[in-house]
Amino acid sequence: MTGVNVVWMDGQSVSLVTSDECPPEKLIPWLRHHIDGWEAYDGNPPLRIVIEKFIINTETGKKSQEASWALRMTGAVEQVLRDVGYPESAVIWQLPAEAKNAFTNESLKKLGIWHRGGAGHALDSIRHSLLYLVKSGWTGRTCE
Repeated sequence: MTGVNVVWMDGQSVSLVTSDECPPEKLIPWLRHHIDGWEAYDGNPPLRIVIEKFIINTETGKKSQEASWALRMTGAVEQVLRDVGYPESAVIWQLPAEAKNAFTNESLKKLGIWHRGGAGHALDSIRHSLLYLVKSGWTGRTCE
């Protein structure tokens, strides 16, 4: 499973449009659906896909097929973006610890940006989206 979400930013106001946890067979259709509908969002801001950077290390080999799956999915996401004409700069890579340390569950609840259910993957994806927004200048003062 991988966490996915769409957040919308209007000025300093950020709202969660949707969030979910997708199995491998549903990730690319989910992504294509939201890319295809991007023009429907008012103002059509630049599309950014924030991906948790998966690094293969000595611990990776001790796990199941997680490494293989994660690498295939990130490659597939990049290919989808190329297919629809988005530049490589549309993909933002972040380390897992960056997002986990930036937003606790309590801070997500205070911001009113929360996903109910699942194994926490959707919340992790939300953390990555918010971290990207902070790095881009969002202060978090006004949220819906």
